[in-house]
Amino acid sequence: MHNFNETDIIEYENFFSEEDFQKILQYTKKPNWEFGHTSYSQESPHYQSCIPFWKMELSEEKFFNEHLLNIINQKINIKSKAYNVYMNGQTYGQHGFPHVDAHEDNYRTFLLYAVPNWDPFLGGKTAYIINDKKSHYVTPGRNKAVYFPGVIPHFSEELNRIFSALRVTVAWKLILE
Repeated sequence: MHNFNETDIIEYENFFSEEDFQKILQYTKKPNWEFGHTSYSQESPHYQSCIPFWKMELSEEKFFNEHLLNIINQKINIKSKAYNVYMNGQTYGQHGFPHVDAHEDNYRTFLLYAVPNWDPFLGGKTAYIINDKKSHYVTPGRNKAVYFPGVIPHFSEELNRIFSALRVTVAWKLILE
């Protein structure tokens, strides 16, 4: 079965150029958000336990699924194609539910924190559960990215009450070629 550890969760600071990152931030302001997304489908036994959050579908946006994907592949030195690209939005009171993004070892997730700035006091860390026993955490940051195997269970932690904006991530769901 899968035997990944915290060294398979790779963090990158200032991943995209400032120009590309500013364009990503502009997308977060578009009125394309939909509320009600969860980490599970309605058929899942966990669906009723999930707190819904915001989502913006980006799979048809060439800027994300071509231009930025090419940069991801080049900088990480991989060959992959995206089978899904979207933004997640989270406000106070919304926390994720532990889930996996894939069930096969050749699937990866590239997660970008699309926040203009961040203070660790605000919470909103991404928590990873390593081999059903260890926890590993990634704190959001401006233009910070995380690359990890999609089979590692993970979830977003709740935000601090004083945070009154939207914690945004962009998720590229990738298949290694």
